[in-house]
Amino acid sequence: MVTVVLAVFRDALHVEPADGRRAEGGGGLMAELRILASAPVLMCFGYFVLVSVAFIAMQNFGIASTMALYGVSAALASAALTAYLLGSAAGILAGGFVAVRTSRHELVAVWGMAVSAVFMFVIAAAWMPAAMLPVLCAATGFCSGLTNPSRDLIVRATTPAGSTGKVYGFVYSGLDIGSMVTPIYFGWLLDGGRPAVVFYTVAVTAILTIATVLNLPGQKQAVKAA
Repeated sequence: MVTVVLAVFRDALHVEPADGRRAEGGGGLMAELRILASAPVLMCFGYFVLVSVAFIAMQNFGIASTMALYGVSAALASAALTAYLLGSAAGILAGGFVAVRTSRHELVAVWGMAVSAVFMFVIAAAWMPAAMLPVLCAATGFCSGLTNPSRDLIVRATTPAGSTGKVYGFVYSGLDIGSMVTPIYFGWLLDGGRPAVVFYTVAVTAILTIATVLNLPGQKQAVKAA
């Protein structure tokens, strides 16, 4: 499917000439490492780590945590997770339209994650009836997904010319690291009878992503100087 889309819209794709990228990205290994170790790039890396923590919590532990916290059936818990994933997909689609209509991508990321964190706190606190779980989860997923296109554009703006490949490869590896280290933590929470903390952790990580985004605007020149 992706191949078909790329083939149909190939005229809209733009890739810098390889020779130009190599010329702009010269400076040796140490210069490249300095770029990866710069504050904006590390903030993007941290953002992806935190996003993966939240996603793993919901995708792999959401059903068990919901059942333990609310005492609902597996069917309702599964419906809530499905609503979260569908909401996230819808948010990504809507976020694409938002991203092309604003230059303040950091504000989209901040507000999206902030509202997502609020919804997740409500879920963790179990203030609402269990029947509202699909609605709350869908809203949480939508707000989180809404930030994805703007997030990618933030990474692009942070990347100096000629370093797109290495920077994207580095920051996106944060998804793998977060996915690798957090299942043990969430499994420990469930074994200890603390399902609410699973959702609170998701809310806290959403807040922490805001901190990484707020440290990005205005630092692009500092990365280029590296």
